[in-house]
Amino acid sequence: MNIQNLKKELQNKTDSLGKKIDPGIFDTVLYLALHKFNTVSSCEGHLDRGLAFPWIDFSSLNSHTTSDELNKKRDTIQKLLVETDNDYNHVEVLNAKRETDEIITEISKENSEMIMNLIATINEFYKGRDSNADSRLIITDLATTFRLHSQGGILQKTRTKADREKYLGIYQKEMNDFTNFLKDK
Repeated sequence: MNIQNLKKELQNKTDSLGKKIDPGIFDTVLYLALHKFNTVSSCEGHLDRGLAFPWIDFSSLNSHTTSDELNKKRDTIQKLLVETDNDYNHVEVLNAKRETDEIITEISKENSEMIMNLIATINEFYKGRDSNADSRLIITDLATTFRLHSQGGILQKTRTKADREKYLGIYQKEMNDFTNFLKDK
């Protein structure tokens, strides 16, 4: 797919909350898609809502169906726990839990190739680049998806408002530098 068609497609894309891609992360999502990375949600980072650092969530194309199965299985476990007075050792609960674990393992396997490719891309980005560990982009496992974000982003909720604002800018710059790297790749 050429960049213009992909750009039009992404401009109409919404996440599970019905929100369009934030302008400050749009190009990153665009160039990741051009490099065959399937993103499922993203945020440019905000001080007044959500997380105060940019992030992008990924998942394999096949794992959406599997994620639906997983959610149904989790609902089943909750219903069984109610029916069995929270007996986590009840045979039906244990069977449903085992099936849930198998689904998560399947999703992890589906995501693993994309994760390895993203790790290689991140390594290439940082090759010869001097960067602070706090702003360095890392991948976090979220069970059925995985997230790209700056390592220090998790500290944002503990910082003063002035520091959150300062570090949000630092993290956005790191993500923009990564975007420029993807453009040139």
